[in-house]
Amino acid sequence: MERYKRILVATDGSEHAELALKRGIYLALQHSSRLFICHVVESREYSRVPVYRDEIKQAAVENGLNILKESKKQAEQAGLTHVETIIKRDPFPQKKMAEDVLPLYSIDLVITGSSGLGPIERYVLGSVSSGMAHHAECDVLVVRNRNPLENYQRILICIDESSMAVNAFTAVWIWLNHKKPMLQLYTYSIRH
Repeated sequence: MERYKRILVATDGSEHAELALKRGIYLALQHSSRLFICHVVESREYSRVPVYRDEIKQAAVENGLNILKESKKQAEQAGLTHVETIIKRDPFPQKKMAEDVLPLYSIDLVITGSSGLGPIERYVLGSVSSGMAHHAECDVLVVRNRNPLENYQRILICIDESSMAVNAFTAVWIWLNHKKPMLQLYTYSIRH
């Protein structure tokens, strides 16, 4: 079974999103995959500003388009030939991506940076990475590593007796079969 032929990177232009983009480019090159780069303009914040609402929304869309343009340029300069950008507007980006974007483009891996939100914002709004981890039907990779081009040396998979845990283990096992045997895999079993 071919893995990760349609990879989507969620970006907001932040440092965390940049790390996710670098990992996405790296994995797309490794798997000869198509790379989709998605930016969702959060319209929730702009609905509270009655004055200049349309001008602010348009500036946010233009900012998103610039982020996508620069991200696509970076991917193409790295050697990717199949790069597509997606821009959407929604008050809840994680919901939009999980329910609309991922199925529409048949994404099999979504990559996002760890949240750039503070603890209060994250509690009230939720983060895209958290939303993807809970709602996406495909595999989700949350990038925290400051050096996203560094190869993984050790992987820990926490498993229980659920089918999702078996799927996670299987996905990593298949992925490992394409990699160097020096990679170490550890499992930790959680019993209820």
